[in-house]
Amino acid sequence: MRDASVVLLECIESWARRSSPLKSFETRPLADENHADQVSNEIETESPEVEREHEVSAEQGELVVVRGTTEDIEAPGEEVDGQILPPPQRRRFRLRPPTGEQLLRWAPFWGVILLGAILRFWGLGDKPLHHDESLHAYYSWQLLLNLEHWSWCISPPPSDPSYACYTYNPLLHGPFQFHFIALVYRISQLVGAPDNGISTTTVRIPAALLGTLIVALPYFLRDYLGKWGALLASFLLAVSPSMVYFSRFAREDIYFACFTLVWIVGVARYVRDRKMRWLVIAAAGFALAYATKEAIFLEMLIFGAFLGALIVWELGLKLPLRARLSNGSSPGALLPQTFAPLFVVVYFAIAGIAGKLLLNWIDALAKVIVTPGGAPTAQADQFVNNLKQNTVATIPWLGIALGVFVLILLFREMSGKLPSQERRGLAKFVDPQKQPLLDAIVTMPWTHWFFALLCGWAIFLVLFTVLFTNPAGGIGDGIWQGIYYWIQQQQVARGNQPWYYYLMVIPLYEQIGVVFGLIGILRCIAQPTRFRLFLVYWLVGNLFLYS
Repeated sequence: MRDASVVLLECIESWARRSSPLKSFETRPLADENHADQVSNEIETESPEVEREHEVSAEQGELVVVRGTTEDIEAPGEEVDGQILPPPQRRRFRLRPPTGEQLLRWAPFWGVILLGAILRFWGLGDKPLHHDESLHAYYSWQLLLNLEHWSWCISPPPSDPSYACYTYNPLLHGPFQFHFIALVYRISQLVGAPDNGISTTTVRIPAALLGTLIVALPYFLRDYLGKWGALLASFLLAVSPSMVYFSRFAREDIYFACFTLVWIVGVARYVRDRKMRWLVIAAAGFALAYATKEAIFLEMLIFGAFLGALIVWELGLKLPLRARLSNGSSPGALLPQTFAPLFVVVYFAIAGIAGKLLLNWIDALAKVIVTPGGAPTAQADQFVNNLKQNTVATIPWLGIALGVFVLILLFREMSGKLPSQERRGLAKFVDPQKQPLLDAIVTMPWTHWFFALLCGWAIFLVLFTVLFTNPAGGIGDGIWQGIYYWIQQQQVARGNQPWYYYLMVIPLYEQIGVVFGLIGILRCIAQPTRFRLFLVYWLVGNLFLYS
């Protein structure tokens, strides 16, 4: 009886960790002790076929529920038959070799990833550096030298009081690439690479690595794209001339593309699986994209607008329209069943007007804060500096408030005041089947958003403070300097290209992608799902904003 109790306690504990607090499970009474021992033996001697089923279920985001009862299970520490029950032992983590089914599923993707890696790493350092690459290579080398004398960046030595360290400058875009390239420099030095680890090859390795990673990311969208759709997406990313070019180019473009896709993958998988790791991955992708390029503000606008449209759609699904207005008449049969389509139309009408006003305001603001010579005005600089100082002074208090809030939540849980398994508050008004996004938001455990926030904020601090050598300046610049510089650049048309520039250039370089992309758009419209519509919206939104 004791062995069965231990095993069942482990199973229930595992279920509690993996499931949402709002999920429930059925119970089945155990007939007797012999039956309990039989259940224990079945659990411990699980067949390979059952193990594979569990692996597939876990991979697809399904919850494997152990049915049992806790009525006859004594708590650890209680005395039973003159013996004290020991605490339940956690099952050891076991590395199993991949099954044949898994190998068949992985092999095509690994083949495509290998193809992408060959195209990106072959002859990587043969060409001389582009102008932008030379700047990134130089400042990464400067950062490497700074890290060898890390304390000098905090307190310059008396022998060289003007000692300068790398700090974030939006002219060169985000700090991520300089840290990554400096890391590759250092690793190359440790392994004895030629030219003391600093060469045209090593400076491009980070771009090639993340360019290869982006080929693998569609694998995690198989539930949305299908196996063959995900494989085709990986193949197109692997052989795309534009993707290959920027993956061999030491600039922020491929980093930003990779982290943006990581962000999308994390959010999509979290809404589907409700596992904390995907929300943390999404937060990490967003933070790294933010630390890479100021174009993140445009992506936030695109992604946020679609997220708002989904929320409006799900709110409208709860309000019937046809049944309320038709009254059995034939014209009423043409009405949509719910208010959701009308809500979305009104939403995009308002969003379009608001977006136009916002762009006009940014354009007018850029003309005010920039002198005819292109430099920012003294008043604008002073205003932004005040913003930075106030932000740096406020953030510690926000951190303290968040810490107190989390401690209160932890104290409640340690006191046994766990959240009820019943749907409460806003969750009572949400249909998990029809409103999955709203359900994910209102039922999100606090640990999910807390660790996601913690991960994103940690990445921000490490990169923008340059490994904590410039904490005050890094925080202020990281929050305000990027958007300040971005608004200034709205008056600068560097390429001076017409609005249809990308519509002409993309078909010249991406014939295969354009053909399959047009077919995909037609399929998304003919057989729409939320994710398919998002892909179409993402394509159109990026073309519009970047043009």
